[in-house]
Amino acid sequence: MAKNKKKNDLKEYTTVPESGWKPSVLVLWVEKHRTGTAMIFLSLILLGIIAFCSIPISLFPEAPYPGLTVETEYFGVGPEKIEEIITKPIEESVSTLGGIKHLFSVSEEGKSKVHIQFDQNADLEIKSLEIRDKVEQVSYKFPRETQKPVVLQYDPTQKPVFIIVPRSSSLNIMEIREISDREIKKIIEGIPGVSEVVVAGGKPREILISCDAQKMIGFGIDMNLLLSVLQEANYNENPGEVTEGSIQIPVYVKGRMRSLKEIESLTLRKEDSGKLIRVGDVAKVNFSYREENSAARVNGQNTVSIYVYRAGTANLLEVSEELRKELRKAENTNLNFEILYDQAETVIQAIRNFFLASLIGFILFVIAASLIFQEFKSSCLFVLLLTCQFFIGSIFMYFLKIDYNLVTIVGLILGCGCCLCVFIANQLFSDHEKK
Repeated sequence: MAKNKKKNDLKEYTTVPESGWKPSVLVLWVEKHRTGTAMIFLSLILLGIIAFCSIPISLFPEAPYPGLTVETEYFGVGPEKIEEIITKPIEESVSTLGGIKHLFSVSEEGKSKVHIQFDQNADLEIKSLEIRDKVEQVSYKFPRETQKPVVLQYDPTQKPVFIIVPRSSSLNIMEIREISDREIKKIIEGIPGVSEVVVAGGKPREILISCDAQKMIGFGIDMNLLLSVLQEANYNENPGEVTEGSIQIPVYVKGRMRSLKEIESLTLRKEDSGKLIRVGDVAKVNFSYREENSAARVNGQNTVSIYVYRAGTANLLEVSEELRKELRKAENTNLNFEILYDQAETVIQAIRNFFLASLIGFILFVIAASLIFQEFKSSCLFVLLLTCQFFIGSIFMYFLKIDYNLVTIVGLILGCGCCLCVFIANQLFSDHEKK
């Protein structure tokens, strides 16, 4: 009896108590519907991959500049007159809007810029419409030679995202500057996401009218008359549209001069004898080059540089791809382009290095977990689940309109790191229970 009692005591001592853990309802459902669970995960991963490819990528999170700029061009007019007839009326009209934090302007040769900075939480799309309405209320008073005011969204303090250098073995720097101003600048400005294009270096070509003072006095012509005739003759006007059925055809009156002979043939006045006094009778009209107001040097050599600025909400990678495509189309035997700086390449390289470091970290985790816990399959499966978690997280980022940048990627990887900590803690707890 004593011997049997001792055996029973030993049996009671060596018996491992049953665990009180019970599977949850979710675990039981997954056990019963393995195929459905797999399909749900595959669908989420597929949506995550699509969202991952659609989310814009940037280097750092960008706080959009809460400001807009009204830009108006009036060629051939000095800064004082620009300020008087364009800048001040726009400022007075726009200043009645609510939520304006700062209002400042720049009047320069042939151009007016009015910068409006709003509060940080302002809706720029609505403000842009309001500004257009305000500008239209005063723009009808502008001279007809004035270009239509344009409302732009960009940060005037930002740096260019692209620097392009046109190169040619057969053209000199003056000719390259002329082509850049006349053709290349317009092509780049037409790319969606580009807010401003600045051409620097070289001397811009212009038309120089050298007046003979003696002839002007002899014909009774003063400078004001000559200037008014030139301004009235050099413009394009859109008087309206012609409707044919359901089609509206715009009508343009082309008055912009296209050659030196057209300028020379402009009539200044008519004498009593019936003789017409033209510009060519009192002045010489030739092409000339304006004094250089900006310089660009690459590797110690004078050159022409094109600085491209991005709109605050534009996708940098899409703008870069479209820009390169347009430059390839514009290249020919006489002219090619070298991109000295592309911010998109910097962003891609930084993100690529970050992902590479994360991949190395996952591989080291699999190796360490396999050596310590002797669970190679479980470690690989867990890393696969973390990858799926990354793509599933992209779905939420897409709908919340959150870009990929170093900060958001760090957040995702930290989340994966927390899951790794949970996995390691669970393995340690399981090993402890087994022992």
